Amino acid sequence: MVLGAGVALGLITIAAVVVGSPAMIHSPSKDRDFALFHYPQPSYSIPTVTVSAKPQPGSELVSQAVSGVIIVIALILLFGMIFGLGWVFLAWWDRRPRRPDVRTRVAEPVPELLAGVDEAQRRLLGGPPANAIVRCWMAVEEAAARSGVPPLASDTSAEFTLRLLDSLEVDSEALQQLSLLYRRARFGSDPIGEDQRALAAGYLQRIRSDLDTQVPVR
Repeated sequence: MVLGAGVALGLITIAAVVVGSPAMIHSPSKDRDFALFHYPQPSYSIPTVTVSAKPQPGSELVSQAVSGVIIVIALILLFGMIFGLGWVFLAWWDRRPRRPDVRTRVAEPVPELLAGVDEAQRRLLGGPPANAIVRCWMAVEEAAARSGVPPLASDTSAEFTLRLLDSLEVDSEALQQLSLLYRRARFGSDPIGEDQRALAAGYLQRIRSDLDTQVPVR
């Protein structure tokens, strides 16, 4: 009887200990320390997905539009610059100093040239033929210099005289032959005689006849 009571008391004590023991209370932190079987927790890795951004159709259109506008502006500036340079050139061209055209002054030099040819005919009559031909041509050059028509910067006296008389459409052959006789008489070594004096007189007369037709009628 006493033994049965002791056993019962022991069972009750064990039950109380079991019930009141913290180790028997379910706690997550205690499970790791006192669990009879420990199962490792599985680990999971989530793969990283890289998403590449695709260009939007609208942005591509905007880029093309901006490029087109830049090209148009560049072309406008280019054509504007060309137009401006052309305008400046034309303005300069209109204001440039012009060389006088002897053909526009036909009536002005003719009286002076006629007087010069008359003087040349008088000089041709006296002295040795070579000297007479030289003085004859010099009279024509002096008349050309007094004509009021300015020579070109590169003109010699002889070149200006030939160009002026040629512009008046006088006998070209007579003019060239008289000039040739002058150069032969002044610079050549060939003898100059009366035949050459007569030729010079004939050339002068032909030149004078052509000048007579251009005397202005007042």
